[in-house]
Amino acid sequence: ARPCRPRTQDKNAGLGAEDVATRLFDAAAALQALSPQPTAGPEEEVHCVVRWGSSSVSGREVVVVQVMQCTRAAAKERAAELSVGRSRGRRCWVLPLDKVPEGARFE
Repeated sequence: ARPCRPRTQDKNAGLGAEDVATRLFDAAAALQALSPQPTAGPEEEVHCVVRWGSSSVSGREVVVVQVMQCTRAAAKERAAELSVGRSRGRRCWVLPLDKVPEGARFE
């Protein structure tokens, strides 16, 4: 008979990989990465497409999915595209860059 060997790896190690892969959102770095376009009109502002993340004791976290320099209408269209097939509570919406809460994550 073979001796019982405990597993050398945690069978649940990969379950939280999605949350671990995200990093904290840095608004200054996002602005620098966009580098304002010379053709951008005054109505084109920086918008963030966001969604709800996992819930914790302090509430639900916000996850920034994409940062865009465009009109609000174009950002809302992109949020709708990213929300296709997602259930209520998992859909994306748009926030101005200055309204993204501290501690938000970026994917």
